[in-house]
Amino acid sequence: MKESLKLSNNHTINVFGIPLIAWTMEQVLDAMEIMIQQKIPNYVITANLNYAMLCQSDNYLNEINKRAKFIVADGMPLVWASYLKKNKRLPQRVTGAELVNRLCERAAKLQASIFIFGAYPGQAELAGNLLSQKFPGLRFAGSICPPFGRWTETENVQMIEQIHQVKPDILFVALGQPFGEKWVAKNYQTIGASINLQIGGSFDFITGRVRRAPKWMQRCGLEWIYRFYQEPKRLFMRYYSNIFFLVRMMILEMGNRRFEMNSKNISIKNDQDG
Repeated sequence: MKESLKLSNNHTINVFGIPLIAWTMEQVLDAMEIMIQQKIPNYVITANLNYAMLCQSDNYLNEINKRAKFIVADGMPLVWASYLKKNKRLPQRVTGAELVNRLCERAAKLQASIFIFGAYPGQAELAGNLLSQKFPGLRFAGSICPPFGRWTETENVQMIEQIHQVKPDILFVALGQPFGEKWVAKNYQTIGASINLQIGGSFDFITGRVRRAPKWMQRCGLEWIYRFYQEPKRLFMRYYSNIFFLVRMMILEMGNRRFEMNSKNISIKNDQDG
C-alpha cells in the first residue's frame, strides 16, 4: 500500500450505486499518507446513508463520485448492505469523525498542514487549535467560516484564493450535504491541497458541541439513535427518509441476489442436462 496508490475496480464494492473502497481505516490512512507526499490535488468522499439517498436523485453527484480518489463508507447500513454481495464485503465502517483525528495524527508525523472551511462561527478555529495541540507537528494553517447560506461567485473566488495562498496539505470542508461535496469537486484543483475532504458535522464532536454515542452503540450501528436523541428536530425528516430509502434498497438488493442465484442454478442445470 505504501509504495503505490493504484486503484482499480478490484478495490471497490458497488453499494446502492456508490463505488465504495473496500479498505480498513488503516489502509485508508496509508493511502492518505501517500497522497500528502505526492502533493497532487485530490478529494475523498465520506459517504453515509443520506449521501447514498441523495445520489439516487442527483446524477451530478454520481459524476462527482467517479472523479473522487476514493469513497469510504461512513455508515453501518452501507457496510451491512455490502454483506449481500457475492464475492466480497466492506471490512469496516470508516467514520468521518474518527478519520479526521486519525488523519491529523498521521499528518503530524509528516509536519503537514490543515485548513478548515465551514462549520459554525468560531468552531473551525477552535477545532484547528484543538487538533494542533493534540497532535504536535500538525500545522493549523487557518480557517474560514463562509457567509450563512449561499455566497456570490466573487466571495467564492476570494475565499478560494485565501486558502490557496497558505497552501495547506489537507483541506477539511464542513458544509452540508450535498453542497459540500459539490463545492469540493468544483474547486479542489484551484485550491491545490493534496487531500480535500468534506466531513460534515465531524467538528461538532471534536469541539464537544455534540457528544458521540458510546462505543458499543457505534460498533452495533446504533449511533444514529443517540444522535437523534440529541437533535430530534433537526434530524427527524432526514432519518425518516433515510429509513424508507434503506428498506427499499435492501429489498432491491435481496431481489437482485435471488435472481442471480436462480439464474446460476438454471445455467448449471442446463449444463448438466446437456
